[in-house]
Amino acid sequence: DKDGGVSWLDEYAASGESYGYHEFYESIDALVFGKNTYEQVLTFGPWPYPGKTSYIFGHHMLATDNKDVEFVTVNIPQFM
Repeated sequence: DKDGGVSWLDEYAASGESYGYHEFYESIDALVFGKNTYEQVLTFGPWPYPGKTSYIFGHHMLATDNKDVEFVTVNIPQFM
C-alpha cells in the first residue's frame, strides 16, 4: 500500500487460491528485490525463497549469512 504495507495480500492468502503463483515461482531461477522490500521480507519469519538466488539492489551492502542472497550496488543496466 502507500505506506509500504502488504496487509492487502491477506485476503488472497486466506482464500487458499494460489492464482498461479506456485507455477510461476517454479518457472523462475532468481528473484530481484529493492533493499526496503528485502528488509520487509526478513520480518515475515524464515527466508521464504530458499534455493533461489535473490538479488537485492541498494546503495549499501548489508550483512547476511544467507547463501541465496546477493547484494547489488550497481544500477540495473550495469548489472545486466
